[in-house]
Amino acid sequence: MNFCSECGSAVSLRFLPDEGKERYVCDNCGMVHYQNPKILVGCIVNHGDSILLMKRANSPGKDKWCAPSGFMESEETLEEAAVRETFEETGVSIPPEDVDLHTITSLKDISEVYVVFRAEVQSRDIEIGEEALDAAWFTKEQLPWDDLAFVESYGFFRLFFRELERGEYSVHVSRADGLGKYRVSYPTSPPQCAGSGGV
Repeated sequence: MNFCSECGSAVSLRFLPDEGKERYVCDNCGMVHYQNPKILVGCIVNHGDSILLMKRANSPGKDKWCAPSGFMESEETLEEAAVRETFEETGVSIPPEDVDLHTITSLKDISEVYVVFRAEVQSRDIEIGEEALDAAWFTKEQLPWDDLAFVESYGFFRLFFRELERGEYSVHVSRADGLGKYRVSYPTSPPQCAGSGGV
């Protein structure tokens, strides 16, 4: 950060004893600028034993496969962000109330938090968006395991397919940082089908 968003003057990185952290502080007006983690949302959508993936048109991970995902925008809920990204990239429309929380992952080293939902749909219709080169349904055996955009998603897709086969789901809270990988799971009730008004 170079300039203050309040007055346009230069900022300096200073240690603030009261907070025990370095912050960018305006040299002119004294405004303290807080830099908070970015929130990314995604949705693992299934139709029967298949899940929906899209091939990314942009970096990072260009030309590789991932679940529909992207950054949360202002003035929307996590669920609204997840279904918006899913629709923009694959044309699959899901009411926000029909998604269930699946995974929350903290990546401390890059100051990002990933929030992933799951949803079941009754149609396999797809309409590829501008941010996708392709979109398709994959069973566990068909999924392009060696061509995934993000290595972290490998384990989460394996986890999702195990839960899908059992019909029993949990909310998974995980961390991936310099301390290593960590995950704790909280069992939930069976998923609600799209259109049923899941809790």
